[in-house]
Amino acid sequence: MVHNKFARFVVGGVLFLLLAIGLSALVGIGIVAGYEWRYHDRVYEGVHTEGVPLGGLTVDEAAAAIRNALTPYPGASVTLRYDAQTWELAPADLGLDVNAAATAAAAFAVGRRESVLTYESSLLDLLTDLTSDLLDQWYAFNVGVGIEPILRVDDARLSERIRAIAADVDLAAQEGRIDIVGLKATGVSGRPGRQVNFNATRTALLELMAAGKGGSAPLVVRELRPTVMSVDDALQRAQALAERRLVLVAETLDGRQEYGAVAATEQITLPVTLLEPPVDTNRIAEMGIVELVSEGVSSFRGSPPERVHNIVTAADKFQHVVVPPGGTFSFNQNVGNVSAAEGFMDALVIAGDRTAVGIGGGVCQVSTTVYRAAFFGGFPIVERHAHGYVVGWYGEPGMDASIFTPSVDFRFRNDTEHYLLIKSFVDTARGQLTFRIYGTKPGRTVEMVRQPATNVQPPPPALYQEDAKLAKGQIKQVDWAVKGMDVVIKRVIRFADGAVKEENIVSKYQPWRAIYLYGPGTPVPGKTSTAATP
Repeated sequence: MVHNKFARFVVGGVLFLLLAIGLSALVGIGIVAGYEWRYHDRVYEGVHTEGVPLGGLTVDEAAAAIRNALTPYPGASVTLRYDAQTWELAPADLGLDVNAAATAAAAFAVGRRESVLTYESSLLDLLTDLTSDLLDQWYAFNVGVGIEPILRVDDARLSERIRAIAADVDLAAQEGRIDIVGLKATGVSGRPGRQVNFNATRTALLELMAAGKGGSAPLVVRELRPTVMSVDDALQRAQALAERRLVLVAETLDGRQEYGAVAATEQITLPVTLLEPPVDTNRIAEMGIVELVSEGVSSFRGSPPERVHNIVTAADKFQHVVVPPGGTFSFNQNVGNVSAAEGFMDALVIAGDRTAVGIGGGVCQVSTTVYRAAFFGGFPIVERHAHGYVVGWYGEPGMDASIFTPSVDFRFRNDTEHYLLIKSFVDTARGQLTFRIYGTKPGRTVEMVRQPATNVQPPPPALYQEDAKLAKGQIKQVDWAVKGMDVVIKRVIRFADGAVKEENIVSKYQPWRAIYLYGPGTPVPGKTSTAATP
């Protein structure tokens, strides 16, 4: 009897234990199921980014929270160094901000493996991943999981900032040369130049900014070596020859060039190189240059004299530019070095976060006009950059092309089977620049469809800077406010065989503030004012 009671007690205890375990399991499963159902379309609790809690939010709500908290991006400024020069750059200077949608999607993915969501794995793998997901959710709930914000950069603004730095650093290499005036020979030794490495500098800046902790890095600069450095030996020979009576003989031989300069005699054999013209008038029809293919037009009416001068100087570089079949046209390659030595003058240019005076202001009027000719010719655009902000000289936004030699270029490809001839026409009286592309029409028509501007942003508040050069009571405006916007130009190309190709060409323009300079002691509206460098 005692044995039976004990057996019933043991069995009852086991059953009770199993029942308790079962009920606990059911309660646990219910809690987990309820938690999963509650958060099936929401970020799990404990997930955050840069101190912004995202738990319990939908992806759209999380993106909005990230956008509100991290716009502008609060990352630390970074510093670029070159010799004794430094440039401090804030994230806004480089157009760096948080991709709120992508960051929210990354937060939502915590505790959600793709295999669990799609059921594409084996049962064992599915159970393993499901267990890992539950552990991730538990860890996020109890400890917390931080998501690194996913960043994006405004390439146009970043390029403009690097251009402004390059304008302070770049130095053209100077070739060694000998000048002979009368019987006097003088020599100038070559001098190395330097050039900011655009791509390497861009990479270094993005890596520093992405870390979000600030810091500094050296500006990446490459040396430009002239072909001729030392002229001492040549100068001695030139002086010796200059003091003699010389007989110069030019010999032309097919397939050969004769070189000679013998100081012991009074006769020098000069090298003669035959320069073929880019377009042989006897071969125009053979090259396929038989008709006008397309043209681009822009107006520079009202430009100051120095800007007009630069436009004329740059346009003159494009009198007979030939692009072979399959070849790529490069604006920078043809315009050459934009410097005072090449005849360019100081005029207004976009430099970093403001409009400033610099060599070659107005050259982008020329690149913009070439771009329009290539656009309406239907030629494939290889490289094109919009300006940092909407520039009034170029009319309706979206049809401009910014360049900055030698790093930022405009390029297009000749996809026809014939040569192209590019020629510029400047009408200074009317303030009009025209580029015409001649060749053989490829049998296509081009239509431009302008889309409504999106992401329109008001300009920032005006900035007032004290300038000791101005008198009290004097205010001078040096920059003008424009709205920021995204512009899409659709290019519709219709071919002779009935095929249609549509391209969306996107231009992102940042909002631009007005800037005023004022003399010391001048009352100015608002409270935003800083002291400008005299």
